[in-house]
Amino acid sequence: MLIYREKHSTIACRFGDIWPPGFVEIQDDWSINGNTLSYVGYKKDAVGRLSLPDLEVMDSISMSEAFRLGIVFD
Repeated sequence: MLIYREKHSTIACRFGDIWPPGFVEIQDDWSINGNTLSYVGYKKDAVGRLSLPDLEVMDSISMSEAFRLGIVFD
């Protein structure tokens, strides 16, 4: 698992056990909590989530639900 931030985007990448590697564009503010990668955009209206390590898309949750689950963004 690698998270890479370039000038215009942030990318989560899974590599090593699969080919070709899996890439998913996420937002700049992200957090890992257990086996979930959560991320939020600058408007902070919903929290996107991916399961780890497979990067499968999970249902989005509200910021209040993320706070209740202990997900913290810088």
